[in-house]
Amino acid sequence: MNDLTELQAFGRDLDQVNSGPSPELRHRVLREFAEPPGRARQRTPRFRIGWRVAITGGLPAVLAAALLIGPARSWWGGPPAVPAQAAQILELAAGAARHQPTLTVRPSQFVFIRQLEAYAAISVGPSGRNNVTPHTAQSELWLSASGARKGLERTQPRSSPLPGHPTGPWQTSTLGVDRRDPAYLPGLPTSTEAMLRYLYRNSEGQNPPDQQAFISAGDLIRERYLRPAALAAVFEAVARIPGVVIVHGAVTVDGTRGIAVQRIFGGNSYQLIFDPRTYAFIGERQVVVRGLPGIKVGTVMDFTAVLRVAIVDHAGQQPGS
Repeated sequence: MNDLTELQAFGRDLDQVNSGPSPELRHRVLREFAEPPGRARQRTPRFRIGWRVAITGGLPAVLAAALLIGPARSWWGGPPAVPAQAAQILELAAGAARHQPTLTVRPSQFVFIRQLEAYAAISVGPSGRNNVTPHTAQSELWLSASGARKGLERTQPRSSPLPGHPTGPWQTSTLGVDRRDPAYLPGLPTSTEAMLRYLYRNSEGQNPPDQQAFISAGDLIRERYLRPAALAAVFEAVARIPGVVIVHGAVTVDGTRGIAVQRIFGGNSYQLIFDPRTYAFIGERQVVVRGLPGIKVGTVMDFTAVLRVAIVDHAGQQPGS
């Protein structure tokens, strides 16, 4: 079995995208809801399919009607169109976010992020057929809190499935200064309504507004440090975006099972994954749900599992050193 087949099987077998919730999970979510627990940064060294650009190449840009519940209304008009279960998961995630410790960040410092990644690079062969090449890696990032200092990225290729074993040496790249894209945003909104407006007004992609707002939420929490109140507001705002539904049996890139919310667009499921016990955010995925020649349904186009987030004084410094 080659890497691509493994990646496809991983998404198909462990995540039934269209499946409904089990009675056990429904009972647990409803019980815990009563007592809540107490990306894309542009970098030149790597090109990947991420959240900022949906895969559209010939795919119908329509939502899968079977996965939508409620009318697709815009956020500024009428009641939320998110199914109750997805809203409950996001409310629990917001509660978990509020209980995270608040880290002290100075503008001169760096946000350190260790994560596992698997992504599929698409190329078009001479025959015009799509070719999908899987890549798996572990990465460590040092991102300037203010955007005013150069950062670092270390990436090590890994065998599949992750965490796997190293298949090559660490490769280090310098990240340029970008004051427009700091890794720490202390002024982010902390209320649901204000964050919802922020997501819609600060979306840079060309997708329809609701889809772009969902993508922007993923961009906002990826490779940044958000204060607990702001992170909670992001999850609460996502619960107000029409078309967001629950996903059962979702897994992160390291095989950790979770519970997720998704939005279907352009033949792809965009997912935020949470720990099913604590509801802490643990990763994200992009899964093909309507295939093209060479790209099968169930192919996982993008995985990310966050292993560690910390604040350090210097690029290259390991947490605790």
